[in-house]
Amino acid sequence: MKDFRLRLAAAAFGAVSTMVSSAVHADIIGPVPSAGPPLLVRKNAVTPQRLDLTWGDSCGPDQNDFAVYEGTIGAWYSHTSKVCTTSGALGVSNLTPSAGSRYYLVVALSTTTEGSYGTRSSGVEIPAGLSTCRATRSTDVCRTRVFVSSAAYSGNLGGLAGADMKCQILADAAGLHGTWKAWLSSSSANAFTRLTHSTLSYRRIDDAVVANNDAGFFSTSHLGAIDHDEHGSLVSNVEVWTGSGGSGVGSGGCADWTSSDPGGSFPAVGLSNRSDSGWSNVYLQFCDRVAHLYCIEQ
Repeated sequence: MKDFRLRLAAAAFGAVSTMVSSAVHADIIGPVPSAGPPLLVRKNAVTPQRLDLTWGDSCGPDQNDFAVYEGTIGAWYSHTSKVCTTSGALGVSNLTPSAGSRYYLVVALSTTTEGSYGTRSSGVEIPAGLSTCRATRSTDVCRTRVFVSSAAYSGNLGGLAGADMKCQILADAAGLHGTWKAWLSSSSANAFTRLTHSTLSYRRIDDAVVANNDAGFFSTSHLGAIDHDEHGSLVSNVEVWTGSGGSGVGSGGCADWTSSDPGGSFPAVGLSNRSDSGWSNVYLQFCDRVAHLYCIEQ
């Protein structure tokens, strides 16, 4: 039993995975864990010669499963696939360890791709397993994606719901998946309160950083302009409907985005090539003009 106890203690080495992403879209698989507890390895209460592993959830919208890899302590990076599906569960029970002192890694999976196995102390990626559960692998940082719409619309967007749907349709057609909403305020709901505040960095589809966190994003200035569309293509210096200042507070316009009457209430627009306060509010515009939308992943 002495060797087994040592094996259990060392097994807590278990790594976590990082993000999978692409400039346009590969599977987006979040870190393990991005929320909840870290990887924990315990003796099974009924059969102490077996193990129970638990971990936190992933942040990736495409992640639908997890894999467990097992390797030999001292022969680092010798890991091979041990469990190739948990059916999405955040743990496995009653796992029979192989002989010797073992370590474990947990990796998030999509239907075709697996994420990172974690990083070494130097920050270098841990290599893939000697046998793997998915044929392809990709790693990146977690992020909240943003884009400026490739399409332009009059001020009659069908209300906030219609604007959100336009962003969702563009994102789905580009293979981005996830849930998307427009950076848009109305007289009853502003962008600051109706959009998710993410702790992740906000990045364009080409992976350029717009803001490091929600405080930087809901702000009068950004680190970079939102001037790439859902395909990652440059869309520079176009007007963008916002009805908001950079903090996400505003009263909208165009009869709460249901009218293209040129004599209606004039909403604020931003310019896609601006990263100062003009990104969201550079001047007011007539509702019969056409402008683009900023679309934000939720």
